[in-house]
Amino acid sequence: MRYFGFLILSILLVAAQPALGQDNSCAKPGESGIEGLENLLREQKSCKAATALLRECRWGSSADTSFSAIVVSICEKEFYPQLSKADQIDYGDRMQLCAYRYAGQQGTLYMSMAATCQSEVAARFADPNTAREPLGRASFNCGEAVTALEKAICSDRKLGQADLVLAQSYREAVASLKADPETRGALIADQRRWLDRVARKCDLVDGSRPFSAKSLVSAKSLACARGAFEKRFALLDGCGEAGISIDCLAETADGAADAADPGLRASFDCDKPSTPLEIAICADTDLGQADIRLAAIYENARKTVAGEPDRKLLVESQRRWLAFVQGTCPLGAVGGIPPVLGRACVRSAFELRGKQLTACLSKPDIERKACLDDFRILEDKK
Repeated sequence: MRYFGFLILSILLVAAQPALGQDNSCAKPGESGIEGLENLLREQKSCKAATALLRECRWGSSADTSFSAIVVSICEKEFYPQLSKADQIDYGDRMQLCAYRYAGQQGTLYMSMAATCQSEVAARFADPNTAREPLGRASFNCGEAVTALEKAICSDRKLGQADLVLAQSYREAVASLKADPETRGALIADQRRWLDRVARKCDLVDGSRPFSAKSLVSAKSLACARGAFEKRFALLDGCGEAGISIDCLAETADGAADAADPGLRASFDCDKPSTPLEIAICADTDLGQADIRLAAIYENARKTVAGEPDRKLLVESQRRWLAFVQGTCPLGAVGGIPPVLGRACVRSAFELRGKQLTACLSKPDIERKACLDDFRILEDKK
């Protein structure tokens, strides 16, 4: 694969800061902790100032999701209303690539990385001096695609996005090894071998058969390659957390080439989230699984409920409930990854709704509507 050097995202991953109470410049006078930095960020008069403060004061933990949401909101006020429709789509795609890269990772550090990535994307869009090219279909020029794997990547939007993220993760890993030429060379060689293994495992070897994106074989190959790419960039990020090493590369060499269909991230297409609630679900592995579980409960209820009136009652109640969750839980700025509080709110609401659907549909008809429309975030323990 020929990876070109242009940047698809601007990600500045600075070292985690000490507790804010130890640094007076990271909070309003007389304040400390998360609230102190949040209030100081809100007082910043420009995207540039807010971004600079966040770069200096980020925690390297889940708290950064809250800080980044404030910065993204400040930045978006400067540029978003002026964006063309095409630029809005481009901005949303870049923001979602931040979430996509770290959605399958566990730990608060990765939540920080995803949120910081999004604040940097917003900062770049707000900077009038930054030249921006439209996000490509892949990490290389699709007009020059030669191999079967390259053609597959350029034929499928989802695989193209996986390739963009993998290229960024790989470039960062190589750049981090500038002072270690031996390990850097080992990583470059390992990446080449890995790409060859993926091509063979996903039946995308040159000359094996004419490539057709519409064929059944190609559909399987596309899913196979996407699953492998997602595992690879997650492994590169995991190895890079403590510093890329030859031992880490050796340990992940076989697993990184495993080719399997990518698992469902939610009950809907996470490549095209359309609401703040969907963005929140797709940015968090646990929320995605909670959404899948609730969707299964809802679909089973919809199929088993007796009669069209009751089915309509259920559908309309579920629609109102989704609007309630989106309007009640703090879901952050446009396109941004919601803070921890917002995620916890959604998770609690989804878990409670699953129990509610099961309980309400067993009640007498006269009580069913009131039960279904008793929207809550937290379960009443009384």
